[in-house]
Amino acid sequence: MRFLATCVVLGLAAPLAAISEEFGQIVATYDGEERTWYTIALKRGDEVQASSTYGGSVMDFFNLHLQGHPRPSFTATDVLSVDAMVRGGIDANGGPIDVEIIHLPEGMSGPNWISQDAPTRSTLSIESIDIGEPGDTGLFIGTFSGQVCRRESITSEPDLTNCRMIEGRIDTRLLIE
Repeated sequence: MRFLATCVVLGLAAPLAAISEEFGQIVATYDGEERTWYTIALKRGDEVQASSTYGGSVMDFFNLHLQGHPRPSFTATDVLSVDAMVRGGIDANGGPIDVEIIHLPEGMSGPNWISQDAPTRSTLSIESIDIGEPGDTGLFIGTFSGQVCRRESITSEPDLTNCRMIEGRIDTRLLIE
C-alpha cells in the first residue's frame, strides 16, 4: 500500500521535521467538524521528500498520494491520506479509477478509519493539476468525499456499521516521482 511506504519514508525523516515546510492544505469537514491538515516537504541535503506526490507508473497506472498532518511538520498521529490510482496519466478531464481515504488518529498502532469497502464510494474531483517531469514540483487542486469506517488496527477489516462522512478541498504542491 502506497500510504504505508510514505509513512515509513517520512518516519525516517522525522528527526529533520524542524526543516519541514508546508506544501499545501487539506481542509475537510470530518464527522461534522471542519479540520485542516497540511501536506509537507522535508529536505535532507539536496533531496526533497514530500507527503503529496504523483508518479510511480506501473503498467500505465499512476499514483496520486495526498497525505496531511495536523500541523505543517511531520507527525505520526492524526494523519489523513487521500490516495488515488489513475490509468494513463491524469489531467483535469480524467479522474481516478480508485480512491482510498485513511485517517490515523493514533498513528499506525491504534484504531483508524478507512474508506475501503465503505457503503459510500470515495470520490476525488480534479479542478486543476500541473504535472511536469520526475523531480519537478507540480500542483493539485481538487475536492474529495467519502465515508470512512472504523477498524481496530491497520491489519483488521473495517466495521461497516461504524462509519463517518468526510469531504473537503485539497490545494497542494506535488512532488513528481
